[in-house]
Amino acid sequence: MGLYVVDMQKRRNSMKKVIGILLVLLVTTMVFGASSELELAARVKSSHGLLLSITEITNIPEFNHELHEGGVDLLDFGTLDMDSTGFIASLTKNFYIAFKSNDKFDTSIALSGSPLASDNESDPKIGYSIVTETGNSEYYTPAAGGTLTVTKEDESDVTTTVGTFAGRNGMKADSAKAIVTLTENDVVHAAQNTYSTTITVEIVSGA
Repeated sequence: MGLYVVDMQKRRNSMKKVIGILLVLLVTTMVFGASSELELAARVKSSHGLLLSITEITNIPEFNHELHEGGVDLLDFGTLDMDSTGFIASLTKNFYIAFKSNDKFDTSIALSGSPLASDNESDPKIGYSIVTETGNSEYYTPAAGGTLTVTKEDESDVTTTVGTFAGRNGMKADSAKAIVTLTENDVVHAAQNTYSTTITVEIVSGA
């Protein structure tokens, strides 16, 4: 019996040791398992905007301000009257094609339009041309031969790709200068009346 008691004590001591070791291992495992990793991911979508302005746009605040103001929707040449020295009013006026984008690829711009016409179908129409310039833009390049030329004989819209805004690294805004020139000979031979037309500016590739 004495030997049996001794064995039980040993077993109890052994079990205590084993349990003690298990507890230590569990605590140790909890300490080293407290570090983990979390991966963050996000995607920025393509964003771009196009507007027309009388003033040059060189940055995002200017673009947003002009967008809030509504941009320009009328280019008025006024009354074209001729005297002995020529036209009092100029046959040329400017506007700006403003573009805001975070796209990395190039974006081409096209202009389309028809001749200026009056409300009288028998009145001769007036042609014009529109050419774009880089100006102070860091991203715009006029297209080779990219002048929109509309003649008084054109029966439907004429469309021309006038230039390209280069891709950019991050959101940027700037503008290209567009110069509109009425065809002098058409104005000279036009009947007295009010003439108008609509110019469309659109993205034709890229965005």
